[in-house]
Amino acid sequence: RLIQVEVYGQRYSLRAEDEADSAYVEQLAAHVDRKMREIASTTPTVDSFKVAVLAAVNIADELLQMRGERKVVEDYINRKTRDIEALLDEGIKSAR
Repeated sequence: RLIQVEVYGQRYSLRAEDEADSAYVEQLAAHVDRKMREIASTTPTVDSFKVAVLAAVNIADELLQMRGERKVVEDYINRKTRDIEALLDEGIKSAR
């Protein structure tokens, strides 16, 4: 199923598997459009290719930052899980 989205004044046909996927693809397109417009409003360039590249770099930066934050949270959860397992093991041993 093809859906129509608009990014930075250009229409694109993108494939979506179902209604939920269509909504997701529309959100993605809206995010890219928003980033491109933000960059265009703060950058003197009017070249849409340059705006697209800067938006891609900006979005990649967001992704990498979020991956780093997720890694910190995962490491914290893993540490706490090991701590709880150790406490449980101690409790089980002392209960015997």
